[in-house]
Amino acid sequence: MHRIRGIVTNIRKNGEFSLIKIQGKNGIYTVQTKNLKEYLENKQSLLITNLHKKKGLFKTTFLAQDKSLLSLSPNVLLSDVEINASAHCNIFYHIMGFTGTEFKSHAKERTFYHAIKGMNDTDSEIAQIALKFPLNIRRKFMYKPIVLSNNFGIVAENVLFFGKLPLVFEEDSTKGILLSIMSNQDEFAEINGEKGTLEKKPVSAEEKQNLLDARNKMVLPYLKKNIQQEDFQCNKEKCAAYKYCKKISEHQEEFAMFSKYFSSFLEREAKDKKILRKILSKNAHPLRGALDMSSKATEQRKDDFIYQLKIQHNEPIFEQGEEVILAEKLPLTRKAKGEIIEKTFDDIKVKSKDELASPGRIIPLNKKIPVESGLFDFIYEDSELKNILSGKSKPTPRLFKENTYIKNDTEQNKAVNLILNTNNLCIVKGERGTGKKFTAKKAIENITQDSGKVLIATSSRKKEYKQFFKDLLNTPHKNAEIQPQAVLKKLDDKDLYLMPPASFDYLFLFIDRSIDEKTALSLFSKTKKVIIFANTLTYPFLEHLSEKFASLNSVELLTEHRFGEHILHFIQPILSSKLKSTPDKEIKIVNKEAIDEIFLDVVNPEKFVEFISIQGKSRGKKNKWNNAEAVFTVEAIKELVKSGVERNNLEIITAHERQKMLLKKMLEDAKIPDIYITTPNESMEKDIVFVSLVSKNIKNSQMRQREDIKIALT
Repeated sequence: MHRIRGIVTNIRKNGEFSLIKIQGKNGIYTVQTKNLKEYLENKQSLLITNLHKKKGLFKTTFLAQDKSLLSLSPNVLLSDVEINASAHCNIFYHIMGFTGTEFKSHAKERTFYHAIKGMNDTDSEIAQIALKFPLNIRRKFMYKPIVLSNNFGIVAENVLFFGKLPLVFEEDSTKGILLSIMSNQDEFAEINGEKGTLEKKPVSAEEKQNLLDARNKMVLPYLKKNIQQEDFQCNKEKCAAYKYCKKISEHQEEFAMFSKYFSSFLEREAKDKKILRKILSKNAHPLRGALDMSSKATEQRKDDFIYQLKIQHNEPIFEQGEEVILAEKLPLTRKAKGEIIEKTFDDIKVKSKDELASPGRIIPLNKKIPVESGLFDFIYEDSELKNILSGKSKPTPRLFKENTYIKNDTEQNKAVNLILNTNNLCIVKGERGTGKKFTAKKAIENITQDSGKVLIATSSRKKEYKQFFKDLLNTPHKNAEIQPQAVLKKLDDKDLYLMPPASFDYLFLFIDRSIDEKTALSLFSKTKKVIIFANTLTYPFLEHLSEKFASLNSVELLTEHRFGEHILHFIQPILSSKLKSTPDKEIKIVNKEAIDEIFLDVVNPEKFVEFISIQGKSRGKKNKWNNAEAVFTVEAIKELVKSGVERNNLEIITAHERQKMLLKKMLEDAKIPDIYITTPNESMEKDIVFVSLVSKNIKNSQMRQREDIKIALT
């Protein structure tokens, strides 16, 4: 029997048969079949197995048999849970994914296996079933957290085997058939919970292909270039996707906008599924690589396994809380999903539900943020803001008497007045340090006094915003004890996009970097009025908004309050030329005599900007660190603390996560643990800031981006 993998180049009828031309790796093949699949088209990639080779005088033809299996686009990986969802319809899973619904694989098999191995003391029903099996039978059970079939484009989580025979629980025959396809078996076994026995279930070639057909039809939306409104017509009122399909079908005028974003959503999903396939098959992320480590310690906490892994080489950038794949060292092949729960310079701790014998590699997973959930609400909920953006109506000015909220800055006061009196959208522009947060706080204080609800969303530096708005965030709503009047979220918080539409009166959106149209519109659905705070309007979508709303709802802050004229003069070339300076603030050193003479120039209060060159060498490729630079920085901070500078007035900014971890370790060893060490996106506003560039060659530094330099220096 043979298998062919390639791209369909031609399909034609030849009597009762169909001939499919496939461009494979080593040439063009002809496959003859009686049962041509209705979804098969030119330019589609596929795999056909169990073909009979028939040699002719001039050409060779491959004949499809009853046992032949066809998988469409096997590089697009679908899970057993997704394929199970195809019982609703081909787009059910995609629609529910579009609205932020997560489909998680149950973990019966894991609980069962842990009980067999005595890993967990549990009284669960599943564990009780496991104990019914005799000891000699229990030894033959095997569990795999993740099983992949590259050939058929299927992945399954929480899989049990009895020897080589795949096992499932009763009423889970779909997973059983899929596992039989993946493991090249013609049967699977069901666990009988009452009797504590295994019952074999034969699987026919027809059953296998029927499930593969369901998988193939679910892949089709990923391959489509144009999504049609007819695809979303649904009459099943009990279906969870019905209300979404109903809205899409009934509102034809909105479909063009919806189709645009739905297509881009499917493109991203298809890309993520291809990346997942490469992660699981190649043991590395195609763009971000992987991190090889040595296992240091393993402990079990309730239902979780905590792996402490020692960093051997250079560290890719992993964020705390990031989902990863944890892989065993070769020749072991098991993989499991996990989460980064702690990072130091030397170690990383990963939490997982699954036990691995010798974990030795961490691979990052793509983060999924359900932006489309709010986007759907924006498109299909009627709002004045949507009508203005779509050109159905124009913004109208609102006449109001200007009040005095801020006395020493006319632009800030104008901004507060515009915010409080806008009908729909207001844009406040200003460089860092011009008082955007201060202006926002004054406006929010007035809004919450009238029982208004405010959602604050920021693209970075959530800690700083939380500290700044602390008194407002903790204030409960007058009419509701649970929900505070002001809520702060970061733009990569999943639950931000899953909030119900119009949950707030105002959205205060702080944008430090470019924001795409989808993300902005998704957030617009959560509120009645939108206030955007941006450093510049060079981002395409913000320029579009600025044009739509013109000068009616826009103000620019021009006075620099964060630092004085010396620093402003130094960084003016990368800031707006319109900025007005404020006088420099005098810095006093309380105990100058305590400072080591070598560091007198470093702590000199007459200097506002200092460059210090260290004869050190940066190490690493992508995520660099510089030991000599870190040693000097820590020693300088020691001297500043000795001189009387409060620790909470100090900060170190570095764009390299590895350097950040090294500095944290050195400061802890020096018994100065509470110094702020941040990357540019996390940076706070402190009186004295050390900027650790790590590399002398700025082109090789993570700080090469103009925006990172601007953040660090302001």
